[in-house]
Amino acid sequence: MNKDEILFNVEETARKLGMSRDILLKELDDGNIKGNRRGKRIKFSQADIDEYKKNQRIDKSGKVDVDFADYDHIDQYPL
Repeated sequence: MNKDEILFNVEETARKLGMSRDILLKELDDGNIKGNRRGKRIKFSQADIDEYKKNQRIDKSGKVDVDFADYDHIDQYPL
């Protein structure tokens, strides 16, 4: 990370991603988005935000990559 790079706080990042603060923090806890701790504060770079957006895209065919081995019952499938 460049020392002159602009970092966004949780509220700013959540707004940029169109989600709530709580959902963003869950995504962070789940390892779906990268962030940087600065003491007690969490900051996100534009690169972190862009990478998260890229990883959330569905390909043009509409296919979603789902590993059905992660599910025990058909009712759990995220379809």
